[in-house]
Amino acid sequence: MDLLSPIKDHHTERRLFIGRVLLTASVGMLMLSVVIARLVQLQIINYEDFAAQSLGNRYRIEAVPPIRGLVFDRKGRVLAENLPAYQLELIPEQVDDIDDTLRRLADLELIDADEIPRFRELIESGPRFKPVALNLRLSDEEIANFAIQRPRFPGIDFQPRLVRHYPYGEAVAHAIGYVGALSRDDLERLDAARYAGTAHTGKTGVESRFETDLHGDAGFRNVVTNALGRRVPDDPAESPEALPADLAPVPGDNVYLSLDLDLQLLATRALEGRRGAVVAIEPWTGEILALVSAPAFDPNLFAVGMSSVEYNSLQTDPGKPLFNRAIRGAYPPGSTIKPMLAIAALETGAANLTRRTMCRGYFMLPNTTHRYRDWKPQGHGEVGLPDAIAQSCDVFFYEISNDIGIDRMHDYLDRFGLGQPTGIDIRGEHSGLVPSRQWKRNAFRNSADQRWFQGETVIASIGQGYMLATPLQLASATAALATRGTRLQPHI
Repeated sequence: MDLLSPIKDHHTERRLFIGRVLLTASVGMLMLSVVIARLVQLQIINYEDFAAQSLGNRYRIEAVPPIRGLVFDRKGRVLAENLPAYQLELIPEQVDDIDDTLRRLADLELIDADEIPRFRELIESGPRFKPVALNLRLSDEEIANFAIQRPRFPGIDFQPRLVRHYPYGEAVAHAIGYVGALSRDDLERLDAARYAGTAHTGKTGVESRFETDLHGDAGFRNVVTNALGRRVPDDPAESPEALPADLAPVPGDNVYLSLDLDLQLLATRALEGRRGAVVAIEPWTGEILALVSAPAFDPNLFAVGMSSVEYNSLQTDPGKPLFNRAIRGAYPPGSTIKPMLAIAALETGAANLTRRTMCRGYFMLPNTTHRYRDWKPQGHGEVGLPDAIAQSCDVFFYEISNDIGIDRMHDYLDRFGLGQPTGIDIRGEHSGLVPSRQWKRNAFRNSADQRWFQGETVIASIGQGYMLATPLQLASATAALATRGTRLQPHI
């Protein structure tokens, strides 16, 4: 028996080595094949898709809001213009924690904490790529403060924008109206494509009524961004041909009004320190020359954004500066309707130019003891129709009211446009009220209250009782008198 054996089995080791080499080579070839296949997929098969995604990461389509049209008076003087300003904007898709970001901006006093719920509504109601304006006009101090904190706020930036400005402020507030920040309701109502990048819209007055004309159409541009989504300078040599060409925004149309600024300012000064309204109409055209309501407000506060505290202050002001008394204020017209009733009396035969009445300072209906007082306690003496109008004699009109009757009074005043909207081309007009027997039957549920009393006709003859009219309606009715019956629709 041979006690000696070889230390190494070269044949076995060689077979083992070759097997390992072949296995390693096979695995390597397999992995290389996978890499090559993936490269073929990325570079050839799916090249266009991934190239588009890569392009989308580097280039972003940004909406460019249009320049809002200007508003001029009849002589070409600017009543509403646009001034450059910086506004703070948030792009939702670039912000990880929106609630935390808004809270930290409020801590820096760049936004009002009370406005956070409204901002959250706007963010949730619009596309995530669309910027949401948080502050419409940053001061120089706020810009400097944010610039220091900018790295902590991805997706937040300030952009140069044009902000609405009203050079005559309160004097034109109720006629021109104002623009305000877009609300959720606005976003649901307005065309999203036209309003891309827009932060405000007309809320009242001319700004609201002619919003379609003033706004214009949004455009877009391609901007270059880095890996963090922040805009960087563009290199024209690198701009790919695959990108669509920039589309310039279409500016809004300018609007020229019938208002006369000189008359508007004169009416504003006349109402200073008082509550009331002034409406001036050109009778033969229906053009509104002045429309003033006092007290008023500064429309620039809405254009740049105000805090909830400031807005609540306007809302709770006892003078009601936000209330447009010229078109919405419905008041007893008083003696202003006497010339219209005089025409009704002449046409119905209730009075004539020779009829005389003795005014002793009061009037009583037959078989009653109640006295309807004249504004002049001692009376006007003997008066005819011209004297009754000139001296505003209540007793004369008390007397003829019984002959005219409430229903014919209603019909004649209706011809002058009282008790119905005039159709002025700004929204929010009150219809007023001219009572009649039919109106009272419809207005009250209790049958006892539905009965029309003769005394109600008497007080209606001097514009009291249920009768209501707006300053605009009275101006329009007076214009119809001036044109001898031609009533034109008031327009601004």
